[in-house]
Amino acid sequence: MKLSQRAIIRSVIGLLVVYPTLIALSYGCGEYYAQAMLPLYKNTMELISEDYEVRHISVVQTKNQKIIEAVLVNRESRIVGGRILPKDVDMTVSTLLGHPLQHLILIVIILTTWSLFRAESLLYTASLLVFAVVSLLLVEALDVPFVLYGGVQDLVLSNLASSQVGSAPSVVWMHFLNGGGRQALSIGVALLAVLTTELVLMKSPR
Repeated sequence: MKLSQRAIIRSVIGLLVVYPTLIALSYGCGEYYAQAMLPLYKNTMELISEDYEVRHISVVQTKNQKIIEAVLVNRESRIVGGRILPKDVDMTVSTLLGHPLQHLILIVIILTTWSLFRAESLLYTASLLVFAVVSLLLVEALDVPFVLYGGVQDLVLSNLASSQVGSAPSVVWMHFLNGGGRQALSIGVALLAVLTTELVLMKSPR
């Protein structure tokens, strides 16, 4: 019981320290984090958007906030909803800079709190850190690139084939993430990182 109480106190103190620290860092250094993720976003978009060339992706300061903006170009003329989408049409889409930062904050908070609660060996902590990085890269690849691609699909279909907008997988995924799925995704992969660490080190010495 005493051990559990100490573990809970340790976790609560860690949460009280980590959460405001992450919020402060996200305001001061969030743009640098997003800049570091841009190659991942671009490469993922190029994998999933065969019809479009990712001409440019960057962090942009608008009048009120910072956004991640991408410019995609239609590779070839094609028929969409019985109408022609010409070649080399530029389309600009964006998402808030704060969206990818939510993953960083949630995953770090969950895994830090769990690590402090367990207070296991250095090997356990190091393994959890490795899975945390993998989890973070996974959710980042599943979020921003798909949201930007979904934005392009939404734009194209709304103008050329409005009846198909609601059933387009990329658009559905985009709305799911923007409707609360983003937080659920972060929590899910963080818990998966914990479970994976537990399974991998199940037979390791305590």
